[in-house]
Amino acid sequence: MRKRLRLIAEFFKIQLKGAIQYPLPYWLGFTGQIISYGSTFAVIYIAVSSFGELAGWKAEEVLLLYAFELISYAISAFFFFHPSTRLAARIRSGDFDASLTKPMNPFAFQVCNYGMALGYLSHFSLALGVMIFALIRIRFNPTPLNLMILVLFILGSSAVQGGLLVLCSVFSFKLLNSNPFINLFWMFKGFLKYPISIYGGVLQVILTVVIPFGFINFYPAQYLLSREGGFFSVRFGIITPLVGAAILALAYFLWMGQLKRYNSSGS
Repeated sequence: MRKRLRLIAEFFKIQLKGAIQYPLPYWLGFTGQIISYGSTFAVIYIAVSSFGELAGWKAEEVLLLYAFELISYAISAFFFFHPSTRLAARIRSGDFDASLTKPMNPFAFQVCNYGMALGYLSHFSLALGVMIFALIRIRFNPTPLNLMILVLFILGSSAVQGGLLVLCSVFSFKLLNSNPFINLFWMFKGFLKYPISIYGGVLQVILTVVIPFGFINFYPAQYLLSREGGFFSVRFGIITPLVGAAILALAYFLWMGQLKRYNSSGS
């Protein structure tokens, strides 16, 4: 176990050295992401504030929703974005085959070698700041228990996003030219800027049971706010960590299952 942790630490050092080798492009990208996502936060806050509320949700509560989505995306994308979205290209080019020759679990190698993207520090920093602002505005009580629940919710929603990214990448083993499921992932994420309770019951069920995007931000935020509304109970949010762990575990086993059936592209 210690050897594996040291190996992961070495991979992280390599990624860190690569990022700071050219600091100007990194910090320009960092600033650009802050401005881009910060503008989105500002637009949402101003738009909801101008109407007073959105389906009973105040502006700072909607900000909390989006902060949950972005901070969990930052954590999950740090590990899984590049390994998932670029898997088809690596398989097609033959680069993926190199990971099969390493004395390391191929999935772990993909995450350590192509993941750990430090660019997502900008997303995390902005989302954390907005989340703190929203929690202060809604008078969140920062007791040790509440803080523990908040951290578990963030980790759970991160596991949901990461698991869904990996699940989408599983199809890359068969669809070598492109993977439309990655595009579907971005499309469904568009529903998360606002409370899913504003959508119809059928769509709420889809976003909860079929494709559980609701556990990324709506159900954790709803639980913290003790806000009723929507097709399911406010208590539903408490299972977010379990849902995240289940999706990530399922994604891993399906990924490894496809690897056993993998045939090189011959590139």
